[in-house]
Order: sequence, then C-alpha cells, then structure tokens
Amino acid sequence: GADINISTGSLTVSGVADINGTMSIENATVNLDGPADFTTGTIDFTHNNGKIILSGSVVSLGTLDEVTGSVEYAGASQVVHSDTYNNLLISNAGTKTVSGNITVNNDLTTGLTTDCKLDMDTYTLYIKGDLNVGAKNGLDVFDASCTVYFNGTSNQNITHAGILASQSGYEAVNYDFETDQDGWISGGSNSGGAWTRTNSLGQFE
Repeated sequence: GADINISTGSLTVSGVADINGTMSIENATVNLDGPADFTTGTIDFTHNNGKIILSGSVVSLGTLDEVTGSVEYAGASQVVHSDTYNNLLISNAGTKTVSGNITVNNDLTTGLTTDCKLDMDTYTLYIKGDLNVGAKNGLDVFDASCTVYFNGTSNQNITHAGILASQSGYEAVNYDFETDQDGWISGGSNSGGAWTRTNSLGQFE
C-alpha cells in the first residue's frame, strides 16, 4: 500500500481509514473518526509529540511504534487492542475495554471526564512509566484474574482520583502502599492518592 507522512499540524479522517502502508507521524496529530484498520500497515512515530486519536472502531493497529508517540482511544465505547504502546491515553466518557494484555512503555493516562474508564477485564497490565487516573473509577482492575505490574527501570508514580462515594467498600488500589518495604512511598485512601515506586518490586493485584 501507499505510505503517508504527516509532518506538522493535524489530519482528520472522517470515514474508514484502511492503511496498508506506513503512516509516519512527526510533530502532528492524526484524528481517525471512523473505523481504523492497519492490519498490514505500520504506525511510525518520528517525534515524541506525534499522536494518533482513535474515535471509531479499531480492527488492528498493525505494526505499532512502541518507543515514541502516543495512542489515544477517544470513543464512547471501544475495544483497546492488546498491544505494546509508548504512551496510552484514554479520553472522553465511556468504557474502553481491553482485548488482551497491555504493555505501556511510558505513561498510561485516563481522562478527567466523568465515566471515562479503562477496563482491564481479566488481563494483565504492564506499566514502565507513570499511571495517571484522572476520573473516579477511571481504571477497572477489579477482576481477580487481573494483575498490574510496574516494571520500569526508574522511579514510577501513581496519581488516582479515587472511587465514587457510593462504592465506599472498595479502594482505589487494594495494596499496602503505606510502607516502603515493598518499594513504595507515600500513599492515599479510597478517595484518591499518589504513590511513588522506588525499587524493582512493583506488583499489585
């Protein structure tokens, strides 16, 4: 297929985006408002500020650049593809549910909008950067089979807006972050908090 390069500014595609070649994104944002299919294609970020925003259904992300750029899921209800991302962003109201294990090589951020949620279902989340949960209940890792690993090579931070008052029996994170013996310092409550990982022990479930 043909290749496309977006160097600056933004590109918006309102219909179906069926990319069989390489989409190179420099210091630019690509908005795909309709279905996106990169099954035999490649998404290549050549600048740290490069971003692709997915608002419709996603068939495949093809070969995804996992060391640069950001991928944002912005639809009302979407499937987040099992893949390795550099930065992963979840925005706008609605639940985005993963299709399998997710690795984020840098930061995972969920939006401030009420009801904006990433649901990990029964799968595993690996984070090598920071976790920023902007809205209450913005990250669902409730299933007993779901595990979150913080496996970066330097300090990592969690900020979490907390949970809804009606769910007072739950905690933002069900783990003892109050002692540094497990590699964490600082803490919070079910109304939210912030934590920092200071060594290689970084698992909670």
